[in-house]
Amino acid sequence: RYNKKRVFIYLFFIMLLSTLTLGYSLLSTTLQIEGVGKISKAVWNIHFANIQPTTGSITPTVEPTISNDTNIAFNLKLSEPGEFYEFTADIVNEGTIDAKINSFSILPVLTDAQKKYFNYIVTYACGAEIKINDALNAGTTEKIKVRFEYLTQEDISLYPTEDQEFTFEVDIDYVQGKGTLVDHTVTRYTTNIYDTSKPDSNRIRLNQAMPSQIVFHETVSGAKSAFNNRPFYLKHTIENDIVKESYVCFERNSNTYCLRGGINESSLSEKPIYESTKAILKNVFGESNCTDSSSILNCSAGGLDAYADDNGGVNTSDDSMGCYVHSDGASYCDGW
Repeated sequence: RYNKKRVFIYLFFIMLLSTLTLGYSLLSTTLQIEGVGKISKAVWNIHFANIQPTTGSITPTVEPTISNDTNIAFNLKLSEPGEFYEFTADIVNEGTIDAKINSFSILPVLTDAQKKYFNYIVTYACGAEIKINDALNAGTTEKIKVRFEYLTQEDISLYPTEDQEFTFEVDIDYVQGKGTLVDHTVTRYTTNIYDTSKPDSNRIRLNQAMPSQIVFHETVSGAKSAFNNRPFYLKHTIENDIVKESYVCFERNSNTYCLRGGINESSLSEKPIYESTKAILKNVFGESNCTDSSSILNCSAGGLDAYADDNGGVNTSDDSMGCYVHSDGASYCDGW
């Protein structure tokens, strides 16, 4: 939306005045100023571009298409729990005027019952929340992600007994102005269960994008709920959709502790991350409940086990499940 014009005016103005007096003679010079003032045209041009479906998505009944540069429309049907549809699209500021988000809304608001079997999210592609005052400066692009999920539930009574139809409307209103640059670093929590038949798709790896099949959560409570409220889970720091840090987190005595994995310090004389991890575990479990060697630490108490080594491997587990970040940076949870 373009409410005001901003123009750039360049004016070049030089004044020279010279007076020279010699004896009784007056010498004079007449100076002329000739110049051109140029006003650059202001262009307001914000539009959608480059729609890309995410691998693993169902095929929609009507593919998303862009009309009038500013509208995306599509139709889809989710038939089975576990199905999802996701796509990304660019929001491009091809004009000369900086812009910022004035308002952002998604309708309809789901009921508590609908939230148990259906979810939708609209975020930046990296997972960062779209916020009022986010900047879209002239000549820049932001990529957004739209995702719809038919959630898997063990309790089938939570599913609807009749077909459900939703009509969604997402509005992102841009106006002229200087906004806040978008922070593309986010924290996400997962308890993805490792599937031995799909090792690549189920492992989250450092310095790679989060696999589209992985269900991630914005809150710890969401991850724990999906994991039968076990006291451990995975945490990831993601920047521009790339996993930068991975942790195994666990809860004990009403406190939360996170162990960073995938950092190999075995060849270093000083091992700050490994030594910090050891200190945490010994403090939490008690030194008498830990077995320590020069490169490996095992701790166990109260039905919870923890492990760390200077190759970068960390894990926590109970008697049936465990969550891991391995020395190569791959992370997952599984059972035995």
